[in-house]
Amino acid sequence: MSSDIEDIPTVLTANELLDKAFRRAAKVQVTDKIKVYKDRKTAVAKLDSVADTIQGTLNKYIKAFPDLATLHPFDRELMSLTIDLGHLKRSLGAMGWAGAQIRRIAASQARTLKTTKNTDFISKKMEEAYGRISSIVKQVGKDLVFVDKARNTLQALPVFDPQAPVIVIAGFPNSGKSQLVRAMSTGKPVVAHYPFTTKDVTLGHFKQRYLTYIVIDTPGLLDRPLEKRNDIEKKAILALRYLADVIVFIIDPTCLGGEMQSQLHLLVEIERDFGENATIIPVYGKCDVTQDGDQDLYRVSGKTGDGVKELTETAANEARKVKTDKVMDAVQGEPEGGVEGFEEPGEGDEKEEKEGKEGEEGEEAEEEEEDEEEEDDDDDEEEDEGEGEEKKDKEKAEDEADDEEVEEDKEKAKEEDGDDKGEEKEKEEDKDETEEDDE
Repeated sequence: MSSDIEDIPTVLTANELLDKAFRRAAKVQVTDKIKVYKDRKTAVAKLDSVADTIQGTLNKYIKAFPDLATLHPFDRELMSLTIDLGHLKRSLGAMGWAGAQIRRIAASQARTLKTTKNTDFISKKMEEAYGRISSIVKQVGKDLVFVDKARNTLQALPVFDPQAPVIVIAGFPNSGKSQLVRAMSTGKPVVAHYPFTTKDVTLGHFKQRYLTYIVIDTPGLLDRPLEKRNDIEKKAILALRYLADVIVFIIDPTCLGGEMQSQLHLLVEIERDFGENATIIPVYGKCDVTQDGDQDLYRVSGKTGDGVKELTETAANEARKVKTDKVMDAVQGEPEGGVEGFEEPGEGDEKEEKEGKEGEEGEEAEEEEEDEEEEDDDDDEEEDEGEGEEKKDKEKAEDEADDEEVEEDKEKAKEEDGDDKGEEKEKEEDKDETEEDDE
């Protein structure tokens, strides 16, 4: 998963978002000698503040989610297995709609207030505007909750470097894949004596000759057609299809996870479907339990470490070669003439030299005039940039302060709940003691 996913902020609930907006608006103050003008200007400024806070926050959430079209195919399809992408698109769209509606309400009410001199009318319109804004935010409350859950789900997905050589461990459930990943790399997948222990794609790493390799533990595969495979198995298929440079297929000689014939048939299918883009290395696992099987294949034990060093070295060498070939094929597959907008060194030098001589005299005169104009513009730009940076820093500080207040409110609510429960318990005890005394 792209590292950009980690930058998605926590999505506030509807009530938290409203609290943030109204708390910030309450701090707005406008000065004017005439009270009615002061009240009117303050009301308009508060509405603008509420609209800015809510729409800005919602737009921040929307922009933080990655564009599916730009994602790696593995990321995109893995996302589709873990969350409802259609629901996510609708929820993000609803949030954008809510922000636009709130902006429209604030602008409309502000126009109404700009000509009035009636203080009661101002209060009435402010109450009306706050009510309509609250209604719209609560209308997308479920969307906010879903988007936050989607964020948490996406951030739990593995982050990988697409340029690193990748070794994928595959095989039947309970064939020893996770133990082998633990033995080969830094990965720490769960190991247990029952099938489908691994339900997600788990990454580990190891270094060899200053190059970092990725080792991927995949959920177990059964010998059945793709359309009959569950979402857990499909995650393994995605890793084989999009990530693997080398596929280490573990054959379980004890046949606890599946019959030998079924395991070998699955191996043939993997060689047929993925052998063109990855090197397949079949190995016998659990060699600490039995030595049965083809003597020409690697024999390993993730539990004792037997044969792991030799297998790791062979897999790393093959993965490095396959990754290099893929990179070279991608480079050779570029259009003739290289990348658009890029010129080889020396290309067009003569043309540039000729054009340069012709334009030198005119450029000197233009440069003198531009230098004078730039001196004046630089002063104005520095002032504008300074004001812009101050505004950004102020808004950032306000966001952080509001988020901290939301967290404090949550903690305070928990403490109050605990105090209320304690008081109820004390009352019950006092009641029991009173009844005992009466008896």
